[in-house]
Amino acid sequence: MKKRFYHFLIIALSVYSALLFYWMLFGFNRVVLPTYHFNFIPFATMRRFLASSRVSNSSRVLNLLGNIIVFIPFGLCLPVFFPNKKLYPVLLTFLFIFLMESLQLVLRRGAFDIDDFILNAVGYGAGYFLYCILQRFENPFKISEDSDFYSKKTASIIKKLCIIGLIAGAVFLLFMVFINIFINVTAKKYITFEPQTLSKKQTALVLGAKTYGSRLSPILKDRVDAGIVLCENGMVNTLLLSGDHGRTEYDEVNSMKEYVLRNCTEIEPQKLFLDHAGFDTYDSIYRARDIFCVDSLIIITQKFHAPRAAFIAHNLGMDAVVLALSEDAYSNASKYSWYSREIFANVKAFFDVVLKNKPQYLGDKIPVTSDGTLSWD
Repeated sequence: MKKRFYHFLIIALSVYSALLFYWMLFGFNRVVLPTYHFNFIPFATMRRFLASSRVSNSSRVLNLLGNIIVFIPFGLCLPVFFPNKKLYPVLLTFLFIFLMESLQLVLRRGAFDIDDFILNAVGYGAGYFLYCILQRFENPFKISEDSDFYSKKTASIIKKLCIIGLIAGAVFLLFMVFINIFINVTAKKYITFEPQTLSKKQTALVLGAKTYGSRLSPILKDRVDAGIVLCENGMVNTLLLSGDHGRTEYDEVNSMKEYVLRNCTEIEPQKLFLDHAGFDTYDSIYRARDIFCVDSLIIITQKFHAPRAAFIAHNLGMDAVVLALSEDAYSNASKYSWYSREIFANVKAFFDVVLKNKPQYLGDKIPVTSDGTLSWD
C-alpha cells in the first residue's frame, strides 16, 4: 500500500513541477521582455511591490503569497522519500528554483530575483513544518528508513544528481567570472572618464535607461546632459538617442528627444537621430553601425556599463570610445544593483559577439549624415 502511495506521490509531484514550470514561464499572459531583468538586493522587489500605488491588493496577495504557497508541496512531499537525508530535499528544491529563475532570465519571461528565492524558501519551510506535524500521526506520510520506497540505491542516485548540479553551477560561476574579467580587461583602454581627453567623432550615442512617463530617470538625464555638452562643444556632429520604444505606453527615445529640445536650442532637430529599437546595448551599437551608418562615435553611459559597451563596439569593428560618467551622486544600493546586473549582462554580450547575433529589428538605413527628423515617429 505504501509503495503505491509513493509511486502516486512521485507522479503527482512530477506533474505539479511541470505545470509550475509552465505557469512561471508562460502563465499570467507573460510576454518576452525587451531586456534582461535582475534583482540581487534582498526584499527590494517586495518593498517596491508593496509601495506601488499602481498594484492592486489582489495582485499583491497573488504575487507574494503565491510564491510561498506554490512551494509548500515540495516541503511536504520531498522529505517523504528521504526520511534521514534532510539535505537532499533542500538541495533538490534549490536546484529547481535556480533552474526556473535562470530560464526566466535567459528566455526574458521574468526576472532572476533573490526575493523569489526568499519567498519560495519560506514556502518550502511551511511545507516541511506540516510534514513534521504529520509524522506524529499514523498516515501515509509517516515513514521510516526501512520503508518500501527508501533504498540506498535511490539515495545514491539523488546524491549524484545533487553533486552534478552543484558542479555544473560551480563551472557556470567560474565561466561567468572569466567572461567578466576578460571584458573588463580588454575594454579598459577604450574608456575615458574625462571629456576633455576626447577627440572629435561623428556621433554621440546616448544609451537609453528608465523613464517615468516623459520624465527621465537621473541616470538617463546624466547621459543626455553629457551628450548635449559634447554636441554644443563641437565634439560630435550629431546625437543618436537609442532606447526602448517597443510598446506604445513606454517610450525612452521620444522622452530623450523632448528633453533635448526643451533644454538646448543650439542643437538643430536635423542633428537629432532616434533609434526606437535600442532594446539593449548590443542592439543599440549594432544598429548605430548598420542602420545609422555611423563611422565613429562616443558612447555615453556610466562607469558600471562602460566595459560592456566598449567591448561590444570594438568587437563590431567600430571606431568608438566610451565616456564613463560619474556615479558619485547615486546610492550604494543603486550601484550594487547595477554592478550585479552587469555580471549577467556581460555574459549575454559575450555570446552576442561570439555568435554574431542580429538585433531584434533592423530596417531601412537612415545615415547620420542625412536629416535626423527622418528617424522621428
